[in-house]
Amino acid sequence: MTAGRRVWKNANRRGIIAGGALAAILVGIFAVSGLGAAFTGLGGPHTTNVPALRCFVSGALTLAMSGPPAGSHAKKVLSLTWYAVNDEDSGFAGYWALDSYTSTVTVWYLSAGTYKGDYWWVHTYNGLFQVPQGALSPGETGTTPNKVWEPAAGYGTMAGGDYGYITKTESFTSATPITANLGTKDYGGTTSDILLGTYSGNVSGSQTGPTTAYSWYLTYFTPADPSYANLIYGLNGNAWGFVYTLNPAFQTNPHGSSASANQWCNFGAGDAGDIVTAA
Repeated sequence: MTAGRRVWKNANRRGIIAGGALAAILVGIFAVSGLGAAFTGLGGPHTTNVPALRCFVSGALTLAMSGPPAGSHAKKVLSLTWYAVNDEDSGFAGYWALDSYTSTVTVWYLSAGTYKGDYWWVHTYNGLFQVPQGALSPGETGTTPNKVWEPAAGYGTMAGGDYGYITKTESFTSATPITANLGTKDYGGTTSDILLGTYSGNVSGSQTGPTTAYSWYLTYFTPADPSYANLIYGLNGNAWGFVYTLNPAFQTNPHGSSASANQWCNFGAGDAGDIVTAA
């Protein structure tokens, strides 16, 4: 993962907090309001240089999703949708939450222009995060005295996206375009793993992260490159961003004066805020 995000692959997160009552509440939220509330306006795959995802803690953090470059004669080859569950989300010091979200990926082949022979992708995420009591908050480094352990379990909305290109050394595995709804994919994350509180592989009891995370890139492109060296994030240094907003029922200050503890923004361009549940 880049600093705060997750181990940076096109993998993601979410799951079930310890406690069946909260899980039932979350099911109700999805059934009544769907996932749309998680977005602050993430644009579609054809938008270019349009403000799309904004951080309210730091207004300077904005992600503008970008479709294929002009003049590239782009042809869509892949359009996927799936629902991810039990995806452990990464903070600066360790995995801190389980996410459940709808994920969409669109990929185009570029037959002209500067990136002729490459592929362009846009990936969006829209759903909920669930944080257990005792998890290490995502915006902290995990070093004393900065450690902040979540005082209580809670949940909120998350929204994000990334885009970029795949170098021409890779090839799409199908001779025809593919459009598919992949259904639900369980990424294998657990609350017990999150509560270990550290990524570090040389620490006894260090976190393993999501164990069965889905990768559209390794599924549909060849030769498979597990290092992801041929999957390049954007062209401007800010090609990904995620916003997490704590539900008002769990906010440190529901009246808004503690916004920096109620929203965490994790962008390629920088980070701001944190998620700290109310005791």
